[in-house]
Amino acid sequence: MAKNTKWLAAAAALMAVSANAADRGQFRLTPFVGLANEKVDGSHLEFGETRKYEGWTVGISAGYRSTFGLVVEVGTSASGEPSLGWATGGELRETYGAVGYDFKLAHDWHFTPKIGVTGWKLQAGALEGLVDDGRLRDEIDGEGVYLELAIGHEFNSHVALGCSYKELNVDFGSARSAALTFTWSL
Repeated sequence: MAKNTKWLAAAAALMAVSANAADRGQFRLTPFVGLANEKVDGSHLEFGETRKYEGWTVGISAGYRSTFGLVVEVGTSASGEPSLGWATGGELRETYGAVGYDFKLAHDWHFTPKIGVTGWKLQAGALEGLVDDGRLRDEIDGEGVYLELAIGHEFNSHVALGCSYKELNVDFGSARSAALTFTWSL
């Protein structure tokens, strides 16, 4: 996961330099917080019973919006239940990249559908292990394609508030999140 984070930081720095060098478009940083829901199929759990985990999601993305609306972003997030110290399992970490299009609507509103690829890691809790290829594991990982819909309101040329919905179908089941976003543009 640390290796992926270094690549994300390098990609974000490259986007920032490109945005400033071209003097067009916008470089964006978007921290977010929201609610997450993960469903883990029983075939991937030690006791064989399908479980749903609900908790929080937090993360940050860095992106570039071209003058004609194309959006490219990279980011990282973590979802789980922090009040129980992740003991019940279901902690999901992601590093991702996405492309989308930012539609400008009336009165400074924006609608941005995106499609992306994520590298994910699902971690087991202290109460139940994960099963992958017939072996008991503390974590499983993989890659998946996701869809995201975001809507936001620009308050000025540098600040926007909004919300997003993300749907990810993965080997172990599914993951969804809805988050509040704060976007700072350069």
